[in-house]
Amino acid sequence: PEVRQLLLRYVHTCELQLAHSALAAAKFNVHQRLARWLLMCHDRIDGNHLPLTHDFLALMLGIRRAGVTNELHILEGMHAIKSTRGNVRILDRNKLIEIAGGCYGVPELEYERLIEAPIRLAVHPAGSLNGHHAIVPR
Repeated sequence: PEVRQLLLRYVHTCELQLAHSALAAAKFNVHQRLARWLLMCHDRIDGNHLPLTHDFLALMLGIRRAGVTNELHILEGMHAIKSTRGNVRILDRNKLIEIAGGCYGVPELEYERLIEAPIRLAVHPAGSLNGHHAIVPR
């Protein structure tokens, strides 16, 4: 019963993540969605260096590779990241959370609540999500 319950909670968090991916694709602009993807990758990797190519990010965002390059330059100009060939280094995670503009955090909080995974935490700069105190995965 415990394993079944854990698996059901995991399926729930996967479905929530999928729903938020669809919402992000429909409602948010490219640099917000890129910030979201970088944050989600950062959640799953130790350190600040993400081995991501422009081709992979273009596939994940559903845009042309040239569009990824332009958006990475924008995020670099905001001093949130440093991008080199095949690598994106996170410089300011809280800035990325701010740039993501609400399309990041809710599924991550639900995963933390239901699965109790050790996720690095940072306080959301706005201080809340949907009226609740927000501590988002880092």
